[in-house]
Amino acid sequence: MNSEIKIGFFSDTHTLHKEWKDNFESFGHGDELENMWSELDMLCFTGDCSGRGSSRNIEDFMKWFSDQPAKEKVMIAGNHDFFFENASEEEIKEMLSKFPNIHYLNDSGIELFGLNIWGSPVQPKFGNWAFNRNRNTTVNGDGSVDDYDGSPLYNGIKKHWDMIPNNTDILLTHGPSFKHGDLLAHKFRRYDECPNVGCVDLSIAIERVKPKIVAFGHIHEGYGKVKGDDDIIYINSSSLNEEYSPVNAPKFHKL
Repeated sequence: MNSEIKIGFFSDTHTLHKEWKDNFESFGHGDELENMWSELDMLCFTGDCSGRGSSRNIEDFMKWFSDQPAKEKVMIAGNHDFFFENASEEEIKEMLSKFPNIHYLNDSGIELFGLNIWGSPVQPKFGNWAFNRNRNTTVNGDGSVDDYDGSPLYNGIKKHWDMIPNNTDILLTHGPSFKHGDLLAHKFRRYDECPNVGCVDLSIAIERVKPKIVAFGHIHEGYGKVKGDDDIIYINSSSLNEEYSPVNAPKFHKL
């Protein structure tokens, strides 16, 4: 496997992908950003390209995404991207057929450049949005975790994470795992609820799989790239901040 695969990550553009890309020159190190963007082997998008998931929004993003210079492009949907959850299988196939150079993942994987990539759009239930799933393992207001007792749970999230193969190198999820890029801004916090809203069941799956990179978005204010105690790189690449302004630069990594 080539040890210098150049990978870019971005997420949560919410119809502002063109405005966000036009902002590169204002991010600081704009020329460097443009150069890195233009030389990518792989570009990964981790959901929420739309406002409320209209086919028009989705197609506009995918057309733009397909025109980006990366050799390979991978994407998953997010909780705003209703089209990918509500449209018929035939409608989704028709949409994807227009953009054959985009690899769309939905609890599925692909191998590119010798790297195994897995993607899933689901996240713990949060309002009445797309790809919501109930938590199997719950978090209390003080941040303590209630162990999952193994009982059946309607529309539970754990079954999605159980599908992640053990040989996964890059894991793309829309929402974060627990305590990695998942801390809500003060104005969004609710009394007596834990401000870390990431998924404990996803954390358990990550501990099993041990991917090299976990990339996600969803919690805009969690933007950043950190190396965890487990030596895994965690990347929240939300392109918009908590005010929905397209001001966050893409994140890059080499493998």
